[in-house]
Amino acid sequence: MKTKLQLLALLFLPFFLVGCRKVVEADKTQVRNGVLYVVNETKPFTGTLRENWGDGKIVQEIKVDQGYVTDLKTWYKHGQLKLSCGFTNLSVDKLSTSWPDLFEDQRKFLNGPFEAFYENGQREIQA
Repeated sequence: MKTKLQLLALLFLPFFLVGCRKVVEADKTQVRNGVLYVVNETKPFTGTLRENWGDGKIVQEIKVDQGYVTDLKTWYKHGQLKLSCGFTNLSVDKLSTSWPDLFEDQRKFLNGPFEAFYENGQREIQA
């Protein structure tokens, strides 16, 4: 019985680990040839890249898969969501947090809803 439980644990461990993505601060990463890595690591980063305001509130959160951006969210300093959009294989060094730039220059990488908001929370654009 104990052996069966150990075997089951080993079989399900990879599925559990795939769901566990790490969160890293932006200053602990580097871009090499357009691909994002954690400093001193050899595999492209998969997880969430986070940058905070001085008071600890989140400025931006970037979801990354195999070193490429898949999702971006940015917030105003007071905590209101500013921008939310998804991407397919966008190189980190091409990422802009200005929605007109994102919408025009990186349009071919956009994947999913694209929303931008005014500081008061009113939706500015949805596509």
